[in-house]
Amino acid sequence: MIKKFFKVLFALAILSGVAQAQYSAPSMHRAYNVTLFNGTSPASASTVAQTAVTGLDTYAYCWIYSKIQGGTGGTLDVYLQTSPDAGTTWVDVGHYTQLAAAAPLAGSVVAFSKWGPTVSTAPTSTATTVNTVSGTPVVAAGTFLPGVLGNALRVVFVAGTGTTAGTAQVITAFCSTS
Repeated sequence: MIKKFFKVLFALAILSGVAQAQYSAPSMHRAYNVTLFNGTSPASASTVAQTAVTGLDTYAYCWIYSKIQGGTGGTLDVYLQTSPDAGTTWVDVGHYTQLAAAAPLAGSVVAFSKWGPTVSTAPTSTATTVNTVSGTPVVAAGTFLPGVLGNALRVVFVAGTGTTAGTAQVITAFCSTS
């Protein structure tokens, strides 16, 4: 009789939800905000690669937010490069429209993905030009390759002849695992 009582009690507990196991999977989503560059562009004609942001292996997408403007006296080209091997090899994934001397501040957003092309508000291209020398910028101005994202990102500035002063530039990335 007591055995039957506990069987009924157990059945009622299961039906009422009291004895159900509670399980919630841990979140696998990770997000990462990082500054790719926040400073002044070159103050003289030169090509300057900035310090790379590495460790992007687990991130599927990166959205790059940029506020860039022209320097004093010469043109300014701003490139985004990625590395598939943590910085040994660098390839262009973007080249903003060339900025004339004293060009006003302009903002833009471009998205990069490890899984293929994504929608981007910046000009996009399916250009097949690749860097023949690692890190030497070659992609045409106004070109972005949004389906390419390695495990590192960096900014490269190319200040043109006549540049006498740099200007404030801010380029940040928001990277996500999903």
